[in-house]
Amino acid sequence: MRRDMDLVRQLLVVLEAAEDTVTLEQVLPENPNRRLVAYHLWLLMDAGLIDGSCQRAMDGTDFCLVNRLTWQGHEFLATARDDSVWKEAKERLGGRIGDVGFQVVSNLLTALLTSKLGIGR
Repeated sequence: MRRDMDLVRQLLVVLEAAEDTVTLEQVLPENPNRRLVAYHLWLLMDAGLIDGSCQRAMDGTDFCLVNRLTWQGHEFLATARDDSVWKEAKERLGGRIGDVGFQVVSNLLTALLTSKLGIGR
């Protein structure tokens, strides 16, 4: 399964707005692909961006609970939230934002946001 950074960003926005523990069903976007969303929640946990747990039942059904965004999750979302910055990052990467390393994406978003805020070098 391929990492979808647009879905990562969308999930982080939804999770930030939550006031309590969130289930997989509560974060499913329109036209949900339960397996894809669960996979991305696992990736977010692996990256240390969210705190929670996912399990796969014997029948292959995924169940996830997300407790909160971590500090790192809030930091990444702070750089990725602005639509114009996100769009520019995707354009600069030739639409391959999911194909480059997470740190590269994060660094690019930070640089673009810094420049937009007029606090760059």
